[in-house]
Amino acid sequence: MSYFKLPLGLCGDIESLIRKFWWDQKGDRRKVHWVKWDTLCKPKSEGGMGFKDLANFNDALLAKQAWQLLHQKNSLFYRVFKVRFFPNCSILEASYSSSGSYAWHSILKGRDLLLKGAWWRLGCGDAISVWNNAWLPSKTHPRIESQVVNGFEEMKVSALIDPITKKWDSNMLNGLFTPQEAELILSIPLCPNAVEDTVVWPFTPSGIYTVRSGTRQTRVFSSIQEVLMYTDKEKKNPELLALVMWTIWHRRNRVRTSLKEFPLAQVAPTSIQALEVFQQANSNDATHFRDPPYSQVQWSPPAEGEIKVNFDGAQFRDMGKAGLGVVIRNSRGQALASLSEQASLPFSPDITEALVATGTISFTQGLGFTSFILEGDSANIIKTLKSKEASLSSFGHILSSAKSMMADGNIRFSHVGRMGNMVAHNLAQHARHVRGFSVWTENVPPHLSHVLCADYG
Repeated sequence: MSYFKLPLGLCGDIESLIRKFWWDQKGDRRKVHWVKWDTLCKPKSEGGMGFKDLANFNDALLAKQAWQLLHQKNSLFYRVFKVRFFPNCSILEASYSSSGSYAWHSILKGRDLLLKGAWWRLGCGDAISVWNNAWLPSKTHPRIESQVVNGFEEMKVSALIDPITKKWDSNMLNGLFTPQEAELILSIPLCPNAVEDTVVWPFTPSGIYTVRSGTRQTRVFSSIQEVLMYTDKEKKNPELLALVMWTIWHRRNRVRTSLKEFPLAQVAPTSIQALEVFQQANSNDATHFRDPPYSQVQWSPPAEGEIKVNFDGAQFRDMGKAGLGVVIRNSRGQALASLSEQASLPFSPDITEALVATGTISFTQGLGFTSFILEGDSANIIKTLKSKEASLSSFGHILSSAKSMMADGNIRFSHVGRMGNMVAHNLAQHARHVRGFSVWTENVPPHLSHVLCADYG
C-alpha cells in the first residue's frame, strides 16, 4: 500500500472481508451488520473501532513517497526517479505519461493529495506563482482568489517585493488583490537575505508531512453527533464546538450565495484556525506564562567574562503590530544595552519570536559582541536554533537566516521560563509606546529599573 495504488475494487473486497470477520459471518451464513462501515472506521474516541478507510489510507501512504521525492534529494530513490520521470521539473509539475510505470503513476496519486494541502513557504519568491500556487498563510484558502489581471498571468511573488527596501510593495498589493488578501500577504515576513522557496505541510507544527495528518484532511461531518464527538475528543472544548457550528453555517451561506467552493473536508481545519485566531486575539499576558503559579524560576547570570542576551516578542493585534524586546547583561547582571522595537505583525506568535531572535543576533553583533549566550522563553525557537538540520516549520527559513549570521562568532543558546525573562518581556511590551525603535546604552528604560533588579535577585 505504501508503493502502489490499490484498485478501489480490491480495497472494497478487503474491507468486505474485514466486515465479515468482525460480524462473525461464515460461508453463506449472513449476519446483520449492526453498525455501518463508516462508523467503524472512526477513531475509538469518536465511537468507532479505528478501522482504516483503505482507499484514503492508501493515498496518504503514497503521498509520503511523493513528499520524499520533494525533499530528500540526496537519496537513491530521488536520483533514479528524477532522471527517469521528471528530469526537467519537480515532482509537483510532473505529468502523467503512458510510458511511466505503475509505481510512478501511484506516486502521482499521492502527489495530488499533497497538492490539496501543501503550501509554499516564502523565501525569495522566484519559484512561486502568484495565481497558481498556494502561498497565503491560511489553511482554508491559501490561494489567491482575486481575478487574474491581464498582463500579470505569469507573475511571480518576487515581483510583489520592492527590490531596494526588501519590503512588500503595498501599492501593488492594494491594486491587485482584495483587502483581506493584501492583509494576509503583509503578515508574511520577508528575509533580509536570499532564501529558497520551500513547499511545507501546514497541518503539522514541524511542517513535515505525516500519514496521520494526511488521512485527517478527509474528515467530513455528516451529523450533529459527529460534531459533538469531535469536539469531545478535542478536550471537550466548548469554544471549538461553537466555531465548528459557525463554520458549518458560514459554509452553507457561502455555497448558497456564491460560486466559490468550500469543501466539507475544510470545516474542521477552518474551525481550528479560527479558534487559534480567537484565542490569540483575546489572550492576556497571563496566558503566555509557562511556569507554575509559584515557580521560583529566575534569570541566572553568565560566567565571569561572558555576556547573556535575552529576547522576547509581543503581539499587539489591536494595532496590527509586534513588539521586540532585547537586553544585554554581563556576569554581574548589569545592563550593557537594551532595545525596544515596534514591527509589523506576522501571522503567528512563533514567527514573531523567530524575527526577534534574528533581530537580536543582528543587534548584538552590531554592538561588537561576537561571543554570547542567546536566551529566550520560546522552546520551539531555541530548539530549532540548536538543531543543525534545516527546519520546514513556518519560521524555519527565518532562523536559517539567523544561523547564517553566526558563522563569524561563538553563540550558544539557552531556554528559560517566562519568569526568568521578565526584563526582555517588559521591553517587548513597552514597544507598544515606541515609534520605530529605542535603544538604551548601559541601561534600561527608567520605569523598568526595578524589574532589572528583581530579575537578578
